[in-house]
Amino acid sequence: MAKKSLLAKEMANGYGLTEWRKNGLPNGYFPHWEFNVYGNVMSDRFIRMFNRGSGGELDRKACAVHSSSMLAYNFFHWINGDHPLELTFDSKALTFSHVFFEIRMIPLGLSTSKKSPANMDVMLMSEDGRDVLMLESKLLEYTENRSYELKMPESYLDEGKYCKSTDAAYWKKVITTFQAQNNGCAAPRYFAGIKQNLCHLIAIDNLIFRDQDALKFLMEENDGLQLNPDANIIYKTLLFKPDEGRFKDESSAYNDYQCLILNNLNSSLPNHKVGMISYSDLWRQARCQMNDDLQAFLEHRYMQFANPS
Repeated sequence: MAKKSLLAKEMANGYGLTEWRKNGLPNGYFPHWEFNVYGNVMSDRFIRMFNRGSGGELDRKACAVHSSSMLAYNFFHWINGDHPLELTFDSKALTFSHVFFEIRMIPLGLSTSKKSPANMDVMLMSEDGRDVLMLESKLLEYTENRSYELKMPESYLDEGKYCKSTDAAYWKKVITTFQAQNNGCAAPRYFAGIKQNLCHLIAIDNLIFRDQDALKFLMEENDGLQLNPDANIIYKTLLFKPDEGRFKDESSAYNDYQCLILNNLNSSLPNHKVGMISYSDLWRQARCQMNDDLQAFLEHRYMQFANPS
């Protein structure tokens, strides 16, 4: 369970299938990850996606009631051609007919990244492939693993390690500028999330600039997945925003991480901006497109603990 997290404890207290509901889940973990997904079943296609991820998502982490990967799966797994998801971002209406999980991408050159690729939690794609939404899901991670500085592998400071199509000097400057402005802060912050955002941004850049190694890796590591050459890729950090009235410590950590991204990180990114959206924001748009049973499941499992606004 997330250390000292009241939200994680409350999520565990009322959760479980019928045989566990009387006592909740004292340790915050189901005995198997299948008990943590809607309907207690996952298609073989999605199982393959989670098993190939270097994060090892279908292990004990997926048994936790506060698993961010299982939150993402439960929230998006139903999307397909017959049941698309319609969302509006920046006044633009988008329709997504395909969903993928644990997308593997290379932020650096193939020889450097092959053993440690970036894993995107969720990718939504329109029917024609022209609109792509990539999401990094976080439930309680920003309350944990906090530190006093951003630590990036040395390979990210070596311009020769980047893909040929990438502006390596730009990304090296972004990293060193952020470190100079933020390392050594007075209180610990969720810099691990900043590292992940930077890796994702670089990997997405490789795809946007049609780096051949990056595109080949995407296809080979993700069941033949190919991007439309004209794809408009939107990247956002997707955070679970706790109820501010009930979970003050978690809400404070959420607000600090939001500030770290929207202010500190984005100020170091002259040519990019990391967008942020909460599950509460998506819930308002998506819930009416789900069946009643899934709505009830998500409300009971997650949204009753989320900030309503």
